[in-house]
Amino acid sequence: MNIDVSIYNYWPRAIYDVAVNGQYAGGAYMAYHPGGAGGSTVCCVTVTGTRFKKDANTYWYGPQHSGSISLGNCPALATMRTNGTLSETEERILRAMSQNEGKVDTVQAIDVAIISAGAMQKTIRGSASQGELATQIAAFRDAHPAEYQRYFANCGWTVTGSGSDASLGYAHSTFTSGARIIGDELYTALRRDCSISTFGKPVNCPPVASMAHAVSSPLYQELQIKDFVDRLNQAINKTPSGYAYPIKDYLQSALGRATVLDQDVNWPRATPVSMKTSLDRFFQHNPQASHNPAEWGENRSAYETSILQDYGPSRSMAQVNGESVAPGRYQHLVQALGMPS
Repeated sequence: MNIDVSIYNYWPRAIYDVAVNGQYAGGAYMAYHPGGAGGSTVCCVTVTGTRFKKDANTYWYGPQHSGSISLGNCPALATMRTNGTLSETEERILRAMSQNEGKVDTVQAIDVAIISAGAMQKTIRGSASQGELATQIAAFRDAHPAEYQRYFANCGWTVTGSGSDASLGYAHSTFTSGARIIGDELYTALRRDCSISTFGKPVNCPPVASMAHAVSSPLYQELQIKDFVDRLNQAINKTPSGYAYPIKDYLQSALGRATVLDQDVNWPRATPVSMKTSLDRFFQHNPQASHNPAEWGENRSAYETSILQDYGPSRSMAQVNGESVAPGRYQHLVQALGMPS
């Protein structure tokens, strides 16, 4: 039996891969100790059985790696700020957003999606295993082929096609008997060892473990951050129906733009609709305000604050136990960024 160990020296933690007779067998992280030249093994990628509450009487069980790298503290954020590819305002928004989002290395397979991964919890769905996660990994493959091979393909995850046509599948010598599976077959396989008896306990799920390993790799962290910035720009450039200006003209503060991004990653189609509703109410209560936000002058901060105090808590977003997550998520952003001034 041949055992190969490959160590990738990435601060603040090293990552190592283990292969047995040429077959990927697992990965783990290593922590560096002050004053030391190397590291010691801290933990492997742990996958735990968890559940999703479908309705009052039904739980769906599946695997999850909860993650340990927050968006606000991931090494790539500091690297991109230092090299000038991320602005100060973008960094503030992403750090504030991090408490509302999953970890950079969060991976789960518990709800209607086949699998969700990363800080934005991008997913694949349907018989062709397509979606934003497949699109993102295809972009990573094209930009960084060697890293894609190392972190994804060598660990069983492969993507075919590009853009919205990208399809993500998984193959493993024992977990899938060597076959590449997608769609319903992949959906079922990911969950097959999870039940009420495994809830809260470690489970054997190589595809979730290897996906967590892959999406936490340094260059993929950078891709996740770039996707957040792209989503931010897409969201604030949306124009509410009946209005002549995009959202970015009404909300110029870090808090305003973070609040828009927060909704857009949660329910993108609802962003301009919710904004329109809040603008309608604002202008009803402030008929003297110009409909051209460039003319707000010294009233800008007060007007934006008024709009945000309506929009933030009332945005259409996901519900947990029958209650919208919008008010709580908005308060987190207010505490992190403060009101417009």
